[in-house]
Amino acid sequence: MIHNGRFILATAFVNSHVIQENIVLGKLAFFLMIAVLVYWLIKTRSSEDTDNLEDNSDEESAASKSLEDMVRCAQCGVHLPRSESVTSQGEFYCCNEHRLEHQREDSSS
Repeated sequence: MIHNGRFILATAFVNSHVIQENIVLGKLAFFLMIAVLVYWLIKTRSSEDTDNLEDNSDEESAASKSLEDMVRCAQCGVHLPRSESVTSQGEFYCCNEHRLEHQREDSSS
């Protein structure tokens, strides 16, 4: 083996080049693993949110069954639950006084 200056410099250059490539590949692998980890965390969290939404939709459907229709008073226009309204001749009123006023107006017309 001849160890002149040129051979040693060439060997050192090749070795440093290989080391730099290994560092770059190591960094690439590290960031790739981080990206996969972030993707996995997001995917896991979104599937948990989807499961929670399905549970909430069951609760909301039960709550919507207990909701009541709103009706509008024919006299003053206020909105109120159907169970609290006064009904006469297919019209809804917020109170008996408005029902009587509306009937008086209709009969005088």
